[in-house]
Amino acid sequence: GETGMLETFMGVPDTPENRKKFEATIPLGRFSTPNDIAQTMLFLSSDDAEFLTGVALEVDGGRCV
Repeated sequence: GETGMLETFMGVPDTPENRKKFEATIPLGRFSTPNDIAQTMLFLSSDDAEFLTGVALEVDGGRCV
């Protein structure tokens, strides 16, 4: 997502052109937001996720499929 770590994830300087190129590699077509991460964490901490164990869950818009 658009955080201070974005340049590290992109592996190139954080410029508008590089952001556009990187964003094009995300199947859902956008960067994650803090709300995307928060909603995932709320789900994982809810009773709805009580049967999940030992899962590495990528919250990345499908980029690391």
